[in-house]
Amino acid sequence: MIYGNWQTVTIANTAKLSDFANLGRDGWEQAQMVFDAMTAADINLLVSITSTDTINSTFYNLGSAKPAFNCLTGNFATEVNLGGYQFAKVNCTVAQGAERTIKIRGARS
Repeated sequence: MIYGNWQTVTIANTAKLSDFANLGRDGWEQAQMVFDAMTAADINLLVSITSTDTINSTFYNLGSAKPAFNCLTGNFATEVNLGGYQFAKVNCTVAQGAERTIKIRGARS
């Protein structure tokens, strides 16, 4: 496997959505994520192809609109298909009870 650099995204206290990670233009097949403490929630990844305005660009559910996985209390790592997208945000179904940091990086075979 080839791996990108770990990046950190943050979900603010009482928020459901992280800021974005720019995973680079390396054609990553998967996104690997590490969660520390979390308020229990279903989580999915949102992606964007826009590179010129990442703050206001539209982010889309990756795959179906169904949650990709459930994160009960954190201390959890997972990998999801990324499909080569460069920009990603982490989306929770439940507002977080404190500021949360999540590590994310791209990977490919």
